[in-house]
Amino acid sequence: MRYLKACLMSMTMFCAIPLPFHKWDDDLRPLMTACLPIVGLEIGLVWAALTYILFQLVGFGWFPKTLAAGIFVVYPHIITGFLHLDGFMDVVDAIKSQRDLAERRKILKDSNVGAFAVISVCILFVLAYSAASSLTFKDENIVVLIFIPILSRCLSALVVTLMPPMRDSQFAGKYRKGITMGHIIFPAVIALIVMVLGIVFCKFYVFVLVAVFLGYLGALMKAYINLKGMNGDIAGFALTIAEFSGIIVYSLIGPITALLS
Repeated sequence: MRYLKACLMSMTMFCAIPLPFHKWDDDLRPLMTACLPIVGLEIGLVWAALTYILFQLVGFGWFPKTLAAGIFVVYPHIITGFLHLDGFMDVVDAIKSQRDLAERRKILKDSNVGAFAVISVCILFVLAYSAASSLTFKDENIVVLIFIPILSRCLSALVVTLMPPMRDSQFAGKYRKGITMGHIIFPAVIALIVMVLGIVFCKFYVFVLVAVFLGYLGALMKAYINLKGMNGDIAGFALTIAEFSGIIVYSLIGPITALLS
């Protein structure tokens, strides 16, 4: 029952799909984080199903490809209630301020949106939409879209559990005392399974998952080095960059394989 409740809490907090009301239990937060891969599965299945429908509509000429590209790009943000995009914007504002550490952390917690965040979000969406507009919506592998959100959330579950948090982070204090080895093993094993399944079912599109991993790692290191600690905003920043990297590589696999053949 604890596991089901923690899973429902995780789905409610990190996904915008409505679920029946349940009572919040603060003691289950470490277990809730470990359930992030399940949230990723939920998001990935809907993304793959939505993309399949777009494939059919575009293929029959009933839907503009450019509009399909727009839906494809905004879906990961809408389905999460823009939660991770908010973290992305907060981290960008903090890092780009070029202030001292104390001031950067103060900006990170500031709810006001700065110019750096707005500019960065515009660049993110322009590039992602440009990449998606090049898709044929016919020959691309859809299965890999299930794996992208799972892998990115496995990584988030691991980093917020393993990396030293900031003092005022929700992943400090009582949260750290509730961590067990199972909270680490589960997302790590799921991440490994996702990579193996990617190799089996996605062929060249497994490089999309490689891009997700490298994008997450690069973004995480950039934010962690600049802010000297881990929190939810940094996890959201890294996840946003990771999935953006996946979309970019997803759009490149088709042209590259065609060129090689």
